[in-house]
Amino acid sequence: MRKLIKFLLLLVVVGVIVFVYATFIESKILTVTSHEFSYATQSEEKGTSIKIAHFTDTQVGEFFSMEQFEKVVKKINKQKPDLIVFTGDLFDMGATEAEIQEIISLLKEMKAPYGKFSVYGNRDVGGGMVRNYERLLTDADFTLLQNEETTIIFPNGEELLIYGLDDALLGSPDIAGVNDMLSRNQNTLVLLHEPDVAKQLESTNHALILAGHSHGGQVYLPFIGPLATTSLAEEYVKGWYALPGNVNPNLYVNTGIGNTKLPFRLGNIPQVALINLQ
Repeated sequence: MRKLIKFLLLLVVVGVIVFVYATFIESKILTVTSHEFSYATQSEEKGTSIKIAHFTDTQVGEFFSMEQFEKVVKKINKQKPDLIVFTGDLFDMGATEAEIQEIISLLKEMKAPYGKFSVYGNRDVGGGMVRNYERLLTDADFTLLQNEETTIIFPNGEELLIYGLDDALLGSPDIAGVNDMLSRNQNTLVLLHEPDVAKQLESTNHALILAGHSHGGQVYLPFIGPLATTSLAEEYVKGWYALPGNVNPNLYVNTGIGNTKLPFRLGNIPQVALINLQ
């Protein structure tokens, strides 16, 4: 009986420690993860090399403060990226006009010589932000892509297409449109919110796809994986994946920065992904 009581007490202590760590420590950490990606090419010459800062799912609200968001801005600027991309879910729910103006000011501080680009997440459509999201990003010098493409031309004449897909849960993603663009076999950066949508993309051998939404399951245990997944982030949960027809990984699922529904993270330290793109 004594051994049983000690064991139960030990479980309680461990549970309390894990809860405190997940709620007050890990969810407040912010790290930069570095990655390398090269487009498929037949040329032996080295092309343009740029740094892309990818952040997603800040979910500003009850579990993620403006002060924490300010740290994200400083962390990104410290990396001196050439390009900044955001793949949706800015606020967890709605926001007041004062909060919107504060976010605009912070986002405007982000600097990247080749521009700042974003797409809609499900919270940006259905969380009370749909009337303000485009205005907010435009005022913050971001280009919002909603089933749209744009082109970056580098000084040496090389081009990079950027395609932003509309949110798949509450928006109207143009899968045919992005597949038509991918069929041109030009080097492309595809931005989307829900990672499982990437299964519908074709001819992706010249594409880097960046997504968020999953939060990595928010609680991710070694040898077990995520305790829970969310719609359209069930197959692709975190990290790199090789899409069908690709030998090398070309889909990156960023586990994001903020939390939703619950205040803790475990095994998913909030991150900004820095992708060195060749």
